[in-house]
Amino acid sequence: MPQAGDFGSAINFFLYNTVKILFMLVLIIFVITVIRSFFPPKKHFMARRELAAYFGIVALAIVCIGYLFNAIVRLY
Repeated sequence: MPQAGDFGSAINFFLYNTVKILFMLVLIIFVITVIRSFFPPKKHFMARRELAAYFGIVALAIVCIGYLFNAIVRLY
Protein backbone atom coordinates (compact mmCIF):
# COMPACT_ATOMS: atom_id res chain seq x y z
CA MET A 1 0.00 0.00 0.00
CA PRO A 2 1.57 3.32 -0.99
CA GLN A 3 2.01 5.69 1.92
CA ALA A 4 0.79 9.18 1.07
CA GLY A 5 1.65 11.20 4.13
CA ASP A 6 0.41 10.69 7.65
CA PHE A 7 -3.00 9.28 6.71
CA GLY A 8 -1.55 6.53 4.52
CA SER A 9 0.99 5.69 7.20
CA ALA A 10 -1.75 5.48 9.83
CA ILE A 11 -3.90 3.19 7.66
CA ASN A 12 -0.90 0.98 6.92
CA PHE A 13 -0.05 0.78 10.64
CA PHE A 14 -3.65 -0.06 11.56
CA LEU A 15 -4.03 -2.80 8.94
CA TYR A 16 -0.62 -4.32 9.69
CA ASN A 17 -1.19 -4.45 13.44
CA THR A 18 -4.78 -5.66 13.12
CA VAL A 19 -3.68 -8.65 11.06
CA LYS A 20 -0.79 -9.35 13.43
CA ILE A 21 -2.96 -9.19 16.56
CA LEU A 22 -5.70 -11.37 15.05
CA PHE A 23 -3.13 -13.97 13.97
CA MET A 24 -1.59 -14.07 17.45
CA LEU A 25 -5.05 -14.29 19.06
CA VAL A 26 -6.04 -17.23 16.86
CA LEU A 27 -2.70 -18.93 17.59
CA ILE A 28 -3.10 -18.47 21.36
CA ILE A 29 -6.69 -19.76 21.33
CA PHE A 30 -5.59 -22.80 19.30
CA VAL A 31 -2.70 -23.61 21.66
CA ILE A 32 -4.88 -23.25 24.76
CA THR A 33 -7.55 -25.45 23.19
CA VAL A 34 -5.00 -28.16 22.42
CA ILE A 35 -3.61 -27.99 25.95
CA ARG A 36 -7.10 -28.18 27.49
CA SER A 37 -7.98 -31.20 25.36
CA PHE A 38 -5.46 -33.27 27.35
CA PHE A 39 -7.32 -32.71 30.63
CA PRO A 40 -10.54 -34.52 31.49
CA PRO A 41 -13.55 -32.17 31.76
CA LYS A 42 -14.21 -32.73 35.47
CA LYS A 43 -10.61 -32.11 36.58
CA HIS A 44 -10.31 -28.50 35.47
CA PHE A 45 -10.92 -27.26 38.99
CA MET A 46 -7.65 -27.02 40.88
CA ALA A 47 -6.17 -25.05 43.73
CA ARG A 48 -5.93 -21.31 43.18
CA ARG A 49 -2.16 -21.23 43.60
CA GLU A 50 -1.65 -23.94 41.02
CA LEU A 51 -4.00 -22.20 38.61
CA ALA A 52 -2.19 -18.89 39.15
CA ALA A 53 1.15 -20.58 38.47
CA TYR A 54 -0.14 -21.99 35.18
CA PHE A 55 -1.50 -18.59 34.16
CA GLY A 56 1.90 -17.05 34.93
CA ILE A 57 3.66 -19.60 32.75
CA VAL A 58 1.20 -19.10 29.91
CA ALA A 59 1.47 -15.30 30.16
CA LEU A 60 5.26 -15.47 30.01
CA ALA A 61 5.11 -17.78 27.00
CA ILE A 62 2.70 -15.41 25.24
CA VAL A 63 5.03 -12.46 25.82
CA CYS A 64 8.01 -14.43 24.49
CA ILE A 65 6.06 -15.54 21.43
CA GLY A 66 5.02 -11.94 20.83
CA TYR A 67 8.62 -10.72 20.95
CA LEU A 68 9.78 -13.52 18.64
CA PHE A 69 6.95 -12.85 16.20
CA ASN A 70 7.75 -9.15 16.21
CA ALA A 71 11.44 -9.85 15.59
CA ILE A 72 10.66 -12.24 12.71
CA VAL A 73 8.23 -9.78 11.12
CA ARG A 74 10.80 -6.98 11.29
CA LEU A 75 13.30 -9.13 9.38
CA TYR A 76 11.00 -9.23 6.36
